[in-house]
Amino acid sequence: MGGLIDTHCHVHAANYPLDRSEVLVRARSARVRMICVGTGVEDSRRAVDFAKENEGVYATVGVHPSELAIGELSADSHCSCDGDQILDSTHPVSPTSFVGVKSGQFDSRGVVLRSETEIFDTIASQVKELAKRERVVAIGEIGLDYHYEAPDRARQIELFERQLQVAQDLEMPVVFHVREAFEDFFAVMSGFSKVRRGVVHSFSDGVENLERAVEMGFYVGVNGLATFTKSAEQLEAYARLPLERMLLETDAPYLTPVPFRGKLNEPTYVGFVAEWVAKSRRESRSVIEVATTKNAADLFGI
Repeated sequence: MGGLIDTHCHVHAANYPLDRSEVLVRARSARVRMICVGTGVEDSRRAVDFAKENEGVYATVGVHPSELAIGELSADSHCSCDGDQILDSTHPVSPTSFVGVKSGQFDSRGVVLRSETEIFDTIASQVKELAKRERVVAIGEIGLDYHYEAPDRARQIELFERQLQVAQDLEMPVVFHVREAFEDFFAVMSGFSKVRRGVVHSFSDGVENLERAVEMGFYVGVNGLATFTKSAEQLEAYARLPLERMLLETDAPYLTPVPFRGKLNEPTYVGFVAEWVAKSRRESRSVIEVATTKNAADLFGI
């Protein structure tokens, strides 16, 4: 089919700040397909519906580590900030997103949840059911985020493990969110040896953890962060990433690439990530486009 695949965006999200119909028109004109990534149960449902209704759009389903919210297993805090916050952000999650899950809440059937174990069981069950829907290509985004003090690490790990079990049961690839948590990430993954198809989204770490992820068989997502980071460690990691393990993404509306810093991100801008990769590797854009699109097709079966 050709063109590029934005393997990670949030165009479907309730508070996506651009006109979706216009975003879709621009994406189709640029021959860009997209994967809308769920961050909570309700947000995942929205991604599934959006993918079903729009050609060239696919979905993933899962609960982001920040979504441990009271009573609402799918809080939309991942895309709840206003335009100025998005423009200034290099990552969508903020400390205000974190709210503790408590017992005494209700599941989708109106049954009182008496413990966190029951709450996590309910999340896993809902994610599993959504994963069976049409045009769903992966579980995610799920993982660990230790950048902020809350939610606590033990609860993040339990939520992560429950959803990994879903991926393992359904033999589906995984979209991983890992920030300042690679030691625990690799420890958890050692217990899920059958889960070796996935992508470490929005990679922002160094060479050592990149190489460990690649050795485990995972792809690595590169987005607009690469075009503006000042971190020599990150730039070295991007340079070391084998092309056959690279996926391109936007994380729209976040992480807008150069030359559009100061504007809201959208899937069409994945082309500028491809341009940056091509220039940094002294390759043609067509080489990057063909390779990364093949990688995405192989991983997600699209």
